[in-house]
Amino acid sequence: MDTYLKRFGETPTYNADTYAAIKYTIVPAIEKAGTLDADKLVAFMENDEHMVPSGKIGYLKDEQGRPLHELKWGPGYLTSLGVQWQDGELKGVWPNKWKATPEAPEITYKGIVPYKIPPWVTEKYKK
Repeated sequence: MDTYLKRFGETPTYNADTYAAIKYTIVPAIEKAGTLDADKLVAFMENDEHMVPSGKIGYLKDEQGRPLHELKWGPGYLTSLGVQWQDGELKGVWPNKWKATPEAPEITYKGIVPYKIPPWVTEKYKK
């Protein structure tokens, strides 16, 4: 933490997703599938749904039912929270009027603010 603060001048955001992926996804998949074979584990995980601290994990499939290896987002699954440091304060920036489908209601949490592109990014890409 001290090294991060010294280098970036701010505290990092908290991210427990790696721990959750190991504890609630990979380990149970190995135990339920009874194997360490990567192909068999992937096939199991593509069809598994389970709870993690941030919500329900499930994976999207295309129109033909083929796994896309993309998490399902929205009501009933993960909604999460995207954050950004703005003017020295940690602000929630996502979901901000996000819609799971064109017909779905917007999802926004109280206190969410618009994402800001940092000035240094804008300057770099103007060149």
